[in-house]
Amino acid sequence: MKYHPDKVTENEKTGAIEKFKVISRIHALLNDAEKRKLYDDAGCVGDDIDHNSITEDFPWETYWSSFFRKITDNEIRDYELKYKGSDDEKRNLKKGYLAEKGDMEFIINMVPFSSVYEE
Repeated sequence: MKYHPDKVTENEKTGAIEKFKVISRIHALLNDAEKRKLYDDAGCVGDDIDHNSITEDFPWETYWSSFFRKITDNEIRDYELKYKGSDDEKRNLKKGYLAEKGDMEFIINMVPFSSVYEE
């Protein structure tokens, strides 16, 4: 509580706010097992990366996974079931068809869950 903004004098408030933000981020990182593992593996979390220290062996997969939650196979299958035949799929098919004048390879690559077997 030493740096809590409500517990300091007005003169100390600006510095305390910044320190409190840092301490809060550290606390959140250490209390979350997944974020802590990412930090242990990559040496940074989220936007804390030092772009000057990137080397060829930088763990990019670990770094990017700190921004996005994991998606399960079931979530992908559920989305596919909702997407196939939806208005979104129809719009994307039309957009791809018009953009590349019916080029099926382009359409299959552009429209999620498309395959050559659906031509």
